[in-house]
Amino acid sequence: MGVDHRDSMNSQNNVARGWILGAGSYVLWTFFPLYFNLLSGTDSLEVITHRALWGLLTCVLFVAVLRRFHELRAVLSNRALLLRLILAGALIVANWTFYVYAVTHGRVIDAAFGYFINPLITVALGVMVLHEKLTRAQMLAVSLGAVGVLYLLVTLHIVPWLSLGMAVSFALYSLVKKDVASSVPPLAGMVVETGAMLPFLLIYVAVLTAQGNMSMQQLAAAGEPWGWQLLLLIGGGIITAIPLLLFAAASQTLPLGVLGLLQYVNPVGQLLIGVYILGEPMQMERWIATGIVCLALVVLSSDVVRVLRRGA
Repeated sequence: MGVDHRDSMNSQNNVARGWILGAGSYVLWTFFPLYFNLLSGTDSLEVITHRALWGLLTCVLFVAVLRRFHELRAVLSNRALLLRLILAGALIVANWTFYVYAVTHGRVIDAAFGYFINPLITVALGVMVLHEKLTRAQMLAVSLGAVGVLYLLVTLHIVPWLSLGMAVSFALYSLVKKDVASSVPPLAGMVVETGAMLPFLLIYVAVLTAQGNMSMQQLAAAGEPWGWQLLLLIGGGIITAIPLLLFAAASQTLPLGVLGLLQYVNPVGQLLIGVYILGEPMQMERWIATGIVCLALVVLSSDVVRVLRRGA
C-alpha cells in the first residue's frame, strides 16, 4: 500500500514538473519575435542555419559538461530512433523557417494565428493517433479554441498558408517527439535532430555566400558594421536550444493533448507583442477570436488547478 502511495505521489510530481517545463518552453517562445525582429531583412534560411549551428554547439556543450555522451551513443546506435529523430529535425527546421520568415517580414500576427491553430491539430493527433482521452474541461477548452480559430478562418476570407505551415509542422514534430520521448533523453535528441539537418543548411549558406547574398557580406559591402549581426545570429541559436530542451523534457511526462493545450500561451503573447510592441495592424475579428481563446485558457487553467489539488 505504501509503495502504491509513493508511486502515485511520484506520478503526480512528474506531471507537475511536466506542466512547469512545458509552460516554461512556451513562455520563452512567446518572446522570440522581439529577438528575431532585430534580424529583419536577413534570409530566413541563413537565420535557421545559425540557429541550428549554435544551438547544436550549445547542446553538445551541455552533453560534455553533464557527461552524457553515453546517452548520445545509445541513440546513434538505434536505427529506429535515429530515423524518427531525423524526421523530427526536418519538421522543426520547417517550422523554424515559417516562423522566422513571418517575424522578419512583419507578420508576427500571422505567426500567432499559426500557433492558435497548432494546439487543435496537436490535440487531434493525440486523440486519433495515440488514442489519448481528454477530460470534460479539456474538451470544452478545445471546443472554445476551435470556435475562435474557425471564426478567424471565416472572417479573413483567405488561405493562411504561413500560419497553416507553422501549425502542421509543429504538430507533427510534437507527435514524433512524443513517440520517442520515453526512449530518448532530451539533450541527445536535440543533438541528433539538429546535427542531421545542419549539413543541408550549411550547403544552402555556402551557395548564398558564393552569390554574395549573406547578410554580413551585404552589410560589409555597404560599409556598415556587421559584427552585431553575427552576435545576433549566434544568440539566436543559443536561445533556440533552451525552450526546445524544456519542451522535450515536458513531452516525457505530459500527454500530447495536454502539450497541445499548453501551446495557447504562445499565440496570445505573440499576438499582443505583434500589436502593441511591433505595431502590426489588428482587425476586430482577431480580437474577438482572441477573447474566445482566452476563455478556453481560463477553463484549462481551472482544470489544471483541480488536478494538482486532487493529487496533493
